[in-house]
Amino acid sequence: NSSGIKYSKAIEQGIKEQKLSVCLSADAGTREMFKRVKRVDKFDKFWENAAKYAKAQKDAEDKIFTETKYVLIPGVNTDKEEIDRWLDLNVKAGIKTVVCDIENDFCRDLRAKNEKKPQYLADLCVYITERAKELELNLNAYNNFRYLLSEYSIA
Repeated sequence: NSSGIKYSKAIEQGIKEQKLSVCLSADAGTREMFKRVKRVDKFDKFWENAAKYAKAQKDAEDKIFTETKYVLIPGVNTDKEEIDRWLDLNVKAGIKTVVCDIENDFCRDLRAKNEKKPQYLADLCVYITERAKELELNLNAYNNFRYLLSEYSIA
């Protein structure tokens, strides 16, 4: 896992040799949201580095060694347009695998209150899943995202 802000020749070499993979944490599809979530103005540098790592992959058909992650933070970055931009940026950068999850503290607090996750989040998870398929992106559903899909019998 990496912030993706600093480029690493060692990671690039590991990707080329198919000895390691890198998951870059984007959590945004626009510069404004990236700055809000990450608290740094490195949006362009992030996507420049993501494209370099993607280019280092040998297998043009199934690029699994470079992926970006989007953690849904309810009330912050759960706008469909923001997510669409993130997905489109992955395609533009040559990334074929994306990762989604839901912010852990939010989910933990709901469990503590014995509340189900909001329907809009379930709908958003379905939307992301379908949109990724349309764009021919592999989707890795992490922890809370995967659980929500199964909780609502969507998976």
